[in-house]
Amino acid sequence: MTGARRIIALAGLSGVGKTTLIHQVIDPRIIVHLSASDLIKNQIKLENEGDKTSEMLRTGNITNNQDRLVTAFTTIVSSIREHIILDCHTIIDTPVEIQKISIEVFRAMEITDFIFLSIDPIKLYQRREKDKIRLRPIRTIEEIELQQKISLQLARQIAEALCIPFFEIGSAPEAQLLFILKSLPLLSRNLS
Repeated sequence: MTGARRIIALAGLSGVGKTTLIHQVIDPRIIVHLSASDLIKNQIKLENEGDKTSEMLRTGNITNNQDRLVTAFTTIVSSIREHIILDCHTIIDTPVEIQKISIEVFRAMEITDFIFLSIDPIKLYQRREKDKIRLRPIRTIEEIELQQKISLQLARQIAEALCIPFFEIGSAPEAQLLFILKSLPLLSRNLS
């Protein structure tokens, strides 16, 4: 990767509001939003394996899907000059267990900055209860809280292993994300 572009990972549990936050804060002329699940789905289509839902990705072979993510990401990034924010996860909640995403996946995508979006587990539980579109395993508030702790810990470990800046945002995430983006080299002059 050249030093002229930031590739920012924005991670958090499913349903925490990553995509919504990105759409509220990011100017697409400056930062391109990529979704890990969309990249995987598109790569699966290219491999002529048909359409896959988010549920199918979550219950499918996670390792294969992460390989697909890296392939799709590397391909698309080669044609993008703008900064990138990747909406992603550090853990996948499968019907059987929590699967951690390998540090090597983030290393292969040359992530330059890592941001973790956390939320009150009660709010996330309520959000998931209202969401009738996405199928997820039903989790208690306590299970969501534990998953968020695991995901946050892994996000910190990834950033530390890659020697990149790490930020956690929670309440007032719009203002926090904008503040973080303005503090990053190369982005500060574009977002003023």
